[in-house]
Amino acid sequence: MGKWYEIARFETSFQRGKFDSQADYVLLDDGTVSITNSATDKYGNRTKATAKGYAPDPNDPSKLRISFFRPFYADYLILALDPNYQWALVAGSGKDYLWILSRTPTLPEDTINRIIATAEKLEFDTSRLIFNSKFTKVALSD
Repeated sequence: MGKWYEIARFETSFQRGKFDSQADYVLLDDGTVSITNSATDKYGNRTKATAKGYAPDPNDPSKLRISFFRPFYADYLILALDPNYQWALVAGSGKDYLWILSRTPTLPEDTINRIIATAEKLEFDTSRLIFNSKFTKVALSD
């Protein structure tokens, strides 16, 4: 739970042209999770999207089912997690979605390299990763 900053991602149709993405996760009394994603668009406007999620198996907190457009849900899988909850590698149910998230807006390069190596071992095409420092400039110049 709490605030997570996007360090890198695979390009998605719903995030195209956006940068400085953050997600806030709040555990609700009924056991579901409220998610608020925010990002800056290429014009400098801050956008928000809200979702609701839940863990389909309470014994396996590495999987969330999240819906931005009810009744449609998508699986989000935590593939790797720092023991101190400082970063996470998250994917969709296939190989089309991948995010590197952090509790801080940046991560040390060696940490990012270790996370990328983990993604490669899981057979993700990490050449598709877009890093915040790169897509910020691209998004603003479009």
